[in-house]
Amino acid sequence: MKKKQKRVKPRIISAVLALMVGMSLSIMTAAPTFATDVGTPTTPGDPAVTVQQPAPVVAMRPVQTTYYIVKGETITIPFVYDLLPGSTAQPVFTWSISSNPDYNFISVNQNGQVTGLKLSHPAAKVKVMSDNGLFREFTINVVKKAVKVVDVSVHNPPKKISIGQTKYLKTVVNPSNATNCFIKYSLDKKSAKYVSVDKSGKVTAIAKGTANIKVKAGGKSTVVTIKVI
Repeated sequence: MKKKQKRVKPRIISAVLALMVGMSLSIMTAAPTFATDVGTPTTPGDPAVTVQQPAPVVAMRPVQTTYYIVKGETITIPFVYDLLPGSTAQPVFTWSISSNPDYNFISVNQNGQVTGLKLSHPAAKVKVMSDNGLFREFTINVVKKAVKVVDVSVHNPPKKISIGQTKYLKTVVNPSNATNCFIKYSLDKKSAKYVSVDKSGKVTAIAKGTANIKVKAGGKSTVVTIKVI
């Protein structure tokens, strides 16, 4: 005898079909979300996604490129940077040892403070890099004894510059291996009306007049006189 096949009630079939059609429509009509526009919500109600852009550093100028430090002492390396005109962004700088770190001649922290750990042979190097990829490298010599500055001078300083013009002072320290030596530039109030000078020795003429720029290093100093025309 043949077994009787059970008949599925039409009402159940209709319900199943309706459910399948509804699922298909929901899959077809659901909008995919792609994070393509930075800062734009992908769906209503989602918070905006923002990515901080690197500060547009266009130049990094060292005050000095070579330093001599006594073993066990710490110095802070200064430098100057320029941003793209009109930018107010605050750049982020990262310091690292760019010479062979296995020598362990020095240590450096993220404030640019370098400590001489042991006598360096050869010289060590550190690097500071901006978040948009510009960098500067400095040579560090760790020595046993302190060496005093005997004399400081400016090589071929400008005598006259025009308003708006920029010149760079090239300072020479004698002896060149003087330890813990930092070059500094300063202006008196009267001279500041005619020129400006930054930590790297960049001089910019502001108004007509005669300016005296004091250059100091290791307790020794000299004065550069520039006439703005």
